[in-house]
Amino acid sequence: MCPKANKRLRRKAAAQEMTRRYRIAEKQSPITRDQFDVLHDYLAEQIIAHGHDGTFAITLQWLLDHQYPIDETITFLESQSLHDDFELTITGDPHKLFGPTNERLARMPMPRHGLESLLNWLEEQVPVQGCDQSTRLTKTWLQDHGYPVAIAEMALLAQGGGCDCEILLNVDPKQIYP
Repeated sequence: MCPKANKRLRRKAAAQEMTRRYRIAEKQSPITRDQFDVLHDYLAEQIIAHGHDGTFAITLQWLLDHQYPIDETITFLESQSLHDDFELTITGDPHKLFGPTNERLARMPMPRHGLESLLNWLEEQVPVQGCDQSTRLTKTWLQDHGYPVAIAEMALLAQGGGCDCEILLNVDPKQIYP
């Protein structure tokens, strides 16, 4: 068999394995993908506004408020190597747990053109204003364009964008949109 055919077969096998894992996670999860999305939004807003304590305190309160199964959900999260609210927000992306959708490969609360506009704007602004190791410029742009600041900030952080210059360096629309 030729090397290209072998590579295709390996890719197909890997894709099948990932699909199998996504299905298993979906079956094991006591809350749905849509509920995970809502939880992520809530966690982002709470963590940006109030910080976090290295536990699942915010998640527990959200589950309690919505009358979702607490013990089963925490057990599921821990089985996915997620151990606190911040880790859930950064590495517990529903797209990684349950698979990509037709619209997204990773969680991002804005359409592709919005993210590309932000990146283009940052490309102009960072050389002029500098990066102060914060997301000051990004927050301004998000507010000015009506995007949810806390939710977008956490999604950008999950993509490696901890400050304005890291957003430019690490956030790649090709890794987020199919």
